[in-house]
Amino acid sequence: METTLTAEKFRKQLQLEVERTFVRNFRNIGSLSQESFFDRVDKRFGKPRKHSASYFRKLGDIAGLDSAIIELVFRSVEDVAINIYREDIIRLGKNTEQLRSWFHEAQRKSHDITSQLTKKETEVKCKERIIQQKDEKISRLGKLN
Repeated sequence: METTLTAEKFRKQLQLEVERTFVRNFRNIGSLSQESFFDRVDKRFGKPRKHSASYFRKLGDIAGLDSAIIELVFRSVEDVAINIYREDIIRLGKNTEQLRSWFHEAQRKSHDITSQLTKKETEVKCKERIIQQKDEKISRLGKLN
């Protein structure tokens, strides 16, 4: 039962989903005017917060790239990563429920077996007493003869 994605599987899924996002939503977006570019990005991800815009400008200045490109890539990766994370959490929840169910079943079986053993122990003790009583009777009868 697999619980979480390995780093390699996560990377592959991230790459695949980011590529899908670009193909579905941003094909030839670079040929659009800046206003149309941002409209398309905002339509897909919603309007960025003010501090986000300054963050992307800062990253653009550091990298020497247009902040719009950085924002597009960042928000695409962020969106996909959140979805992968959400799916992984759901999968973990299902696995946890399954494990919990198995555990409760094992506890129930253990309790049933313990009850059966207790009953068998009681039966054995009772039979031992009967055997002991019969042995005593045989000994008494043997002494009489």
